[in-house]
Amino acid sequence: MIDRKRTRWLLSLMICVLAASCAEPAGSGEDTARSDAIGDPSPAASSATDALEPSHEPIRVFVPPTRQEGDRVVLPVVFPDGSRAELAYPPELDLAGLGVRPYWAGCGRDFWFHYYDPYGSLYEGEPLAQWTGSDAQTVALWRSADKEPGTDGEPIVYLVFHFGSWTVLVYDYGGAAAMTDADRAACAMGLAGSVTPEGWIVMSGPPGVHLGGDEPELEFGGLGANEPFVLFFPGSCDPEAYGSQVTVIDGVPVDLSEGFASWCHPGEMMTIHVYFTGEPVFVERLVKELEVRDVQLSSAVR
Repeated sequence: MIDRKRTRWLLSLMICVLAASCAEPAGSGEDTARSDAIGDPSPAASSATDALEPSHEPIRVFVPPTRQEGDRVVLPVVFPDGSRAELAYPPELDLAGLGVRPYWAGCGRDFWFHYYDPYGSLYEGEPLAQWTGSDAQTVALWRSADKEPGTDGEPIVYLVFHFGSWTVLVYDYGGAAAMTDADRAACAMGLAGSVTPEGWIVMSGPPGVHLGGDEPELEFGGLGANEPFVLFFPGSCDPEAYGSQVTVIDGVPVDLSEGFASWCHPGEMMTIHVYFTGEPVFVERLVKELEVRDVQLSSAVR
């Protein structure tokens, strides 16, 4: 399980580098209006057919709202499958301030979530094909801005969706590994998204969209030099599965190696991974001081 998640983390980091977000500080979670955020039933008014210009504004990440309870910060989180939990921690840990990016999968592909429109950094040019999505927005197929070819030397492409301030890219491959036209149409017309009042994005769709297959996750941080990268995976977990060859921190068995830590939260309903540089000081504080509570799983991960 860990190897698969590490591989996905490397892919996420690659997307981050391509978008140039790794060199940018975390932006505000405040919403910025987009004229084409939801999409218009008329193709002429759609973002897919308008002339787009690459944005020169700083990369924005979602900084979620929190509340104060005594001397602790409480961060209610929503995963892209609709699962929920609360994270409680001392202000010094500042998880919310790290900024958050969701991850999930569907349509047989990875979903990449961005709290801005990465036109010009991740996708570019003119739409290669387009469909009317479930909320009447125009969903288009775009060529990747990455000049490296995908499978069989064919270009990598994305299906691009807009839901409020979120842009969702469905990563596709070139050549023989590419989605069929029918699969792309089913994904474009079936995949739906909604945004909670607090700004979290939740995905849905009919069975043909094949949501799931990979665990939903929330990724905090990792955007600045030497900044920790914290991943949360909802669902039951077993601390005993880590065995005896681990580091025990405050009674919790932690799989700890150079630059990486993984453990099952004592509540046994959340797996946590941390990528870090230097000494594991942040990991130790997170194990000792983070409380995960009120976990409510969606049907996708029960």
